[in-house]
Amino acid sequence: MRLAHASLMQESQVKAWLQHLKDYKVKPLFAQLDRARPDLTGQEQAVQIADRQGWMTDAFTLRGTLTKLGYQRSPAEDGGFFCFYFKDFASTGIQVQIEFSGNSLPEENVAAALKTLSFQKMAGRNQWRMRSIPLKEVPPVLLAEAYADYQAVAKACRGYDPEWEKALPW
Repeated sequence: MRLAHASLMQESQVKAWLQHLKDYKVKPLFAQLDRARPDLTGQEQAVQIADRQGWMTDAFTLRGTLTKLGYQRSPAEDGGFFCFYFKDFASTGIQVQIEFSGNSLPEENVAAALKTLSFQKMAGRNQWRMRSIPLKEVPPVLLAEAYADYQAVAKACRGYDPEWEKALPW
């Protein structure tokens, strides 16, 4: 037995469950039936999702949205620069990473662009030894939930800017 989740069911099953919950006026504790896996047709070997790359916001809005979703700032690299937020799922050995255009420490409220969603196989606490996981190998529920987080960050943005790279401070 396991928890019902849209990523594990056919569309007709999801609709039936949503109708059942509505009929009995049951309010789900969380949105497990609203979060389907992204369409990966033609991307079987892909290791990241970039369908919201170039969606613009500012660094503090991005940080606030990701922090509320349970993500942490990545370790700073050379020059105090960081470019992604992450969430560890120790039971699966997978780290979810949402990449953005980056910021420096101390943080400044600069223009920021959302980039990619990816999954890394955790190798202890050494971030340099992690390896990218093909999307087809990510557990379906984790993929759906992380994609919903990625979409939530995009929703907090002002929208897509076709010239997003020119709008960044670096």
